[in-house]
Amino acid sequence: MHYLFEIQLKTNMSSCNVIRVVPIEIDCVLVIKERGTPDLCQKHVTFWHTQRQILSSLHQRKKNLPPDSRTIYNLKAKLRKDKLQNRSMVSALFEELEKEDSIYDILYNTIGHITHLFITHPLSIKLSKIFSTIFVMDCTYKTNKYHMPLLDIIGVSCFNTSFYSGFAFLEKEDEDSYIWALSAFQMILENCDPSVIMTDRELALMNAIKMVFPNTILNIRE
Repeated sequence: MHYLFEIQLKTNMSSCNVIRVVPIEIDCVLVIKERGTPDLCQKHVTFWHTQRQILSSLHQRKKNLPPDSRTIYNLKAKLRKDKLQNRSMVSALFEELEKEDSIYDILYNTIGHITHLFITHPLSIKLSKIFSTIFVMDCTYKTNKYHMPLLDIIGVSCFNTSFYSGFAFLEKEDEDSYIWALSAFQMILENCDPSVIMTDRELALMNAIKMVFPNTILNIRE
């Protein structure tokens, strides 16, 4: 039996960012073919683990195991295809969001492509309404496969812990995109507008915050 480790977030009302390590079984690998490559057992390999993680785990079990990332790549591709079941990535995403009762808002362009996507979870909404005093907002620049800026909205509880309030994929980092994302966030807060929003010196985001939350104090991080 062989294991990898996955970092998971433990979320509850009193501790929203406790991290625990969970062993993940990837029992596989020890059938070595004549050509010296591992025969991975599809049942126990999950496609969200990286090739480096899987190879590292295998080498811990079999020191002289020759590296064969192509075998792992092919198996992960097959697992991904089986998981999608002829659905597009976007269709699969929306189905998963529906299963989790997640709240999302979408904006399309004139040819039907998604340009903006806001996502939040029911627990995130509940926490955001209870702890609506301080939120931190930051946008990462094109760090995903679709090269879309990702706006992270983080809440802070009275226990000095943080939690995800929501996040939005944007077409670009401009004022209109930020206004759309913040308006979607405002809708889930209902009448619980933030007292303080902390962000960096992103002028477009600062202007959007002032427009959507005019009574909120804007705290700029240096």
